[in-house]
Amino acid sequence: MKKILSLLSVSLLTTFCFAQVPSGFNTNLEWSDIHEIDGEQTIAGVDSQYIYAFAVNNGEGWDRRKWFFTKYDVETFEQVWHIETRPLEWGDAELGFEEVRIINGEFFVFYNAFDKYKDRMSLLGQHITADGDMGRLSQLEYYTTDDATEGKFQIEWNEDGDEFVVVAIPQFIRDEQAKFRIVSYDLAFQKKWDNQITVRTHHENFQVIDYALHKDGNLYVLAYDLPDLDRGEEDVEGKSNQHYAIYKINENTTNELEGLDLELDDYFVSSPWIHLDDHNMHVGGVASMEYFDEADLTFFMTIDYEGFAVESASFDEIPEQIKDRMTTRYDIFDRYGRPFKVIHFRRIDDGGAILVQQCRYEEVDYVVTGTVMGVPVSYRKVITNHYEDYLIERIDSNGQLVWMTHLPLNQVFVESDLFMGDLLVVNNDKFHLIFNDDKDNIEEWGEEDPSIDTYQDWSIRRGNVVMVTMDTNGNVWYEALTKTKDEEDDTYFLPSAGFSKHHGEAIIFSADDEDVKVGRLTISE
Repeated sequence: MKKILSLLSVSLLTTFCFAQVPSGFNTNLEWSDIHEIDGEQTIAGVDSQYIYAFAVNNGEGWDRRKWFFTKYDVETFEQVWHIETRPLEWGDAELGFEEVRIINGEFFVFYNAFDKYKDRMSLLGQHITADGDMGRLSQLEYYTTDDATEGKFQIEWNEDGDEFVVVAIPQFIRDEQAKFRIVSYDLAFQKKWDNQITVRTHHENFQVIDYALHKDGNLYVLAYDLPDLDRGEEDVEGKSNQHYAIYKINENTTNELEGLDLELDDYFVSSPWIHLDDHNMHVGGVASMEYFDEADLTFFMTIDYEGFAVESASFDEIPEQIKDRMTTRYDIFDRYGRPFKVIHFRRIDDGGAILVQQCRYEEVDYVVTGTVMGVPVSYRKVITNHYEDYLIERIDSNGQLVWMTHLPLNQVFVESDLFMGDLLVVNNDKFHLIFNDDKDNIEEWGEEDPSIDTYQDWSIRRGNVVMVTMDTNGNVWYEALTKTKDEEDDTYFLPSAGFSKHHGEAIIFSADDEDVKVGRLTISE
């Protein structure tokens, strides 16, 4: 076991110190028997009685494409019911998965369907009851497009889980005005209200970045606009020219959008996000003072609902290693979405919060592919490694940074995305971050080799399951739990398919091809 001692006090990052210190926690893993599911199983939800899971197989050929929905007993891991179905159709379009949500013990499944003959992308919903009865498909919204990759749907739920909105952004043509449509639904897929918003600028000049639905029915939209050159506005040299604002939208909102200015014009912002809870709205992200695709600072803002104003803002330097990685031979690793992404936001008793951000990059090299008179004139980019770090922050009740911890992972390139991802388990005033990691990290962060093998099967670099335990004072313990591969049945621990709802407990999967088992991880002092 290893402890990473790190504390950022008054917004100053201390030097990391690595030492052998036990965390004091015991862990226990119990598993079900192996059963067969021909797809990548993921846990959609857990309650006091059941585990709800789904799997998708997008294999080549009609006979290989299947969907699976399963309900397990949370104590015995036995299947209460299991549904296996081929992909559904809607008109001339085959459906693809959009999202799965568990509300009150029932599945709410969302699909997309592209009809190339009608140039239309549709969003559909389906309800699966607690008894496993599949309801009919309901068309919720659509937009016109002749390219399935252009335009998008966004589904946002409120905190209570009894209402959601669909945001539809269509395919745009050149010089078309920016617009998007918002439709609110209840759990019966009945429309509550809808609104079409048209922005007074070209769609190229207005970018919606993130959304969040409050339980009062307001949808908060984080977006930026660029200078409209056709209307006489000008770019400012040396500036990002991105004007960020929060817009509050409901059924009564008109096209005269008035946003809350976040005053970020002097920054080059990357991966901004918005988060709502019962207390406040929060906006955060990373930024540079000079260039895009670099990171110098993290920022965190607290916004009051009632006054719709910024109550506090904190700008703090990020660790030097992240700066170095993003300014030397590294590219932002954007294959999986935003390179900096908040994956966990948890309130703590003093009114503050713990944030875990995931930071991804690629290490690149350039190979000469052509020369003229011995002088290189063309190159090929070669990705030598992928990196995935964690940036952990504690924010106080006033929205100010208390401490920041950087968990720098080494090479983490894997051929299967299933081995990536993580699971956060809350345990009273402690937090456990569980993920698959490389042996090199375990050796680097300790004074002795823990003698845990790294497997080479499938080119897996993450041969070990590790747990990083954090407390609210900035103390962090790093320890190896087990091997990623179970030697008895050859299945692999999949934190990306896990789910944690109860303190000190998580439900996880271990799988290899069609062999799947479900398990419970308990963590206690």
